[in-house]
Amino acid sequence: MRASGNNDGTMATPAHTRLLNAAAKAHLAPIGCQQKGRSRFWFADQGWWAIAIEFQPSAYSQGSYLNVGATWLWNPKPYWSFDEGHRVAEFREFEDEDEVQFTQAADELARQAVDEVTRLRATFKSVEDLARHLLQKQDTTCWDHFHAAISCGLSGRIDDARRMFAAVAVEQHEADWVDELKATAARLSAPLDDAPEFRRLVETEIREARTLLKLGELTGPLIPD
Repeated sequence: MRASGNNDGTMATPAHTRLLNAAAKAHLAPIGCQQKGRSRFWFADQGWWAIAIEFQPSAYSQGSYLNVGATWLWNPKPYWSFDEGHRVAEFREFEDEDEVQFTQAADELARQAVDEVTRLRATFKSVEDLARHLLQKQDTTCWDHFHAAISCGLSGRIDDARRMFAAVAVEQHEADWVDELKATAARLSAPLDDAPEFRRLVETEIREARTLLKLGELTGPLIPD
């Protein structure tokens, strides 16, 4: 059976994706979120961090999961990560070509995304908020230690920053990315006693991340005082 398409030869957008995009546009766009191209991925640019919103498909059924999380931008890379948060809603299936059923499901997912974006924005209004959160977090990883070190350093908690950088330095995982993380942590920790230089180095990392993620230039300060 031949797949359906448009008159120009391009593939038609599946009904469930069209409904998801419509719901996301209705609910996420008004609160300042942006769609990545024509994909099912949206984001909210928060300056020194960003919020990733993914209406994740399944390889087995038409429909969507919902993943929402924070990406801390002082770790430059050409892809998005869920550094805090992830799965918000389990899979909602597009049942038997029933657009009415999935219109409601898509609307509910988009509303859940709005709630989570709002919660994250309220939780992480400043680097100080992030530092406090990560220092209190249980079951931490070396990435948590790295992000805690940066946020503590930016908020003047130098002893905590040194302690968190030291936790990264003793990480024993053998993966190559751990060695890279250790090297980055060592480079960024060097000027901890020089607050302006430490901030300059971190802002350089953030600018690189913003470029890689195509977030654009900011007119104001990257990290508000």
